[in-house]
Amino acid sequence: LIRANQTFPVGKIKRGSQEYTLKISNLIRGTRELGEIIIAYSGENPIKLKDVAQAVPSYGEIYYIFRINGQPTIDLTILKEPATSTLKVAKRIKTKLEAVKRELPQDLVFRIVNDESEKILRDLKHLYLLVGIVLSVIFISIFLILRNFKPSLLILSSIAFSVLITFNLIYFLKISLNMLTLGGLALGFGLFVDNSIVVFENVLRYREKGFSPVQAAIKGSKEVFLPVLAATLTTMSVFFSFAYFQGRLKIYYLPLAIVISSA
Repeated sequence: LIRANQTFPVGKIKRGSQEYTLKISNLIRGTRELGEIIIAYSGENPIKLKDVAQAVPSYGEIYYIFRINGQPTIDLTILKEPATSTLKVAKRIKTKLEAVKRELPQDLVFRIVNDESEKILRDLKHLYLLVGIVLSVIFISIFLILRNFKPSLLILSSIAFSVLITFNLIYFLKISLNMLTLGGLALGFGLFVDNSIVVFENVLRYREKGFSPVQAAIKGSKEVFLPVLAATLTTMSVFFSFAYFQGRLKIYYLPLAIVISSA
């Protein structure tokens, strides 16, 4: 019976970055198919299960019991695809659940026991608070180093502009907003601030030599352009290799590389 009720893998198909496993299903779907299984031979005559037994629908052995407040419960777990947004999937499920409720008896009670999207929303609110704190710390740190309000504000506004561009890219490429991509954004902040301070210090050096603001900005940024670009590309080259990952690794880590590169 076990040999007659199996699914066999026969190969794999690759389409772009996705890999699919091909299977031949030989699963038994009803008592009639179960009765047609050959269990032995008498000479050349096959003996089928229905010849020696009767297959009837019944309940299987109970391994788990789900109860809420002492009441019997049917537990349903819904998992999302790796590349999809948890928040969007949860929203669609809740919308569909409300539609299903109207079609079923009123005495049935639906309850969401565990919702990962709520945890993510709490984490995002906490993250927004942390972003505000981090930006404040960055501003104060730059101000203490440079002793000048305007350049500190300029660097901070540049970070905000970088964030705006990155989030637009995330939206158009349909990249999921998760801890990995947000961590990549934070790493991009660090690189951006480092480069900004290097450029500003060189511009300030030319200002102290008597150059006009425009001349100092042009000469100072032009002088450190190649070193800053080389240092940034050296760091980013590590993440470029993520494009050559295969399967799940590529699904998870390629968005991280894109976010860091954009930031």
